[in-house]
Amino acid sequence: MLNNSAKIDENSNPNNPASTLDDDNLEDLSPTLIYDPNIDYERLVCDSIYEELKGDPYIEEMMKIIRQQEDYEEDYEES
Repeated sequence: MLNNSAKIDENSNPNNPASTLDDDNLEDLSPTLIYDPNIDYERLVCDSIYEELKGDPYIEEMMKIIRQQEDYEEDYEES
């Protein structure tokens, strides 16, 4: 059995799976796993997918459209 396995809380709600985890498990989370509202996660995912599939004509076209949209939004915010 794993040492870091989730502990079941006896007061948990079976209709809410997230409630079955004991709060002690939250201490094991590293800071990198906690949501940071200052990070653009959508952009990180997009960049990660692009790095994996770079060179595919469909992906290149989609990235071109995304970049054009970003440029348009930046220009709109500046004016």
